[in-house]
Amino acid sequence: EALREVEEKCQAIIANIEDGYYEVDLEGHFTDFNDAMSRIAGRSRRELMGMNARKIMDEYHARQAFEVFQKVYYTEMPARAVDWELIRKSGSRRIVEVSVSLKRDMDSRPIGFLGIARDITHRRMVEQALRDSEEKYRTIIENIEDGYYEVDLAGNFTFFNNAMAKI
Repeated sequence: EALREVEEKCQAIIANIEDGYYEVDLEGHFTDFNDAMSRIAGRSRRELMGMNARKIMDEYHARQAFEVFQKVYYTEMPARAVDWELIRKSGSRRIVEVSVSLKRDMDSRPIGFLGIARDITHRRMVEQALRDSEEKYRTIIENIEDGYYEVDLAGNFTFFNNAMAKI
């Protein structure tokens, strides 16, 4: 009874988390996953079940995934925060931060892998926009003929452009 309660609790957690939960066999075919993983991959449960995980990646990321799974298999050490790009059925791409752990049978023999996939596409887009914006303003400040400077509360220069240095 206690075991059944724990199993139900675990299944409820997996079913309700926003991140994708997945299990694949040793060849990389999906054997189980939650609805969030299906949404992230942009495929129905029927389409994703049994599909090789590398089929939803470009060649570069598929090779990367293979290397990570291979390392986890041989070292028996989980991989954390690995970034991959998934290609959805629509052709759009999602960036996921993935964890990978070895899955074992009751005799402790490796039978596959399991992990969590967090969609970080929006975060990456925001980070890139911030980098682009910083680069734009850095270029403007470095190329204007007027002096630009910043000082701390004590009046010490903390930043200035070349024009200010010439002045």
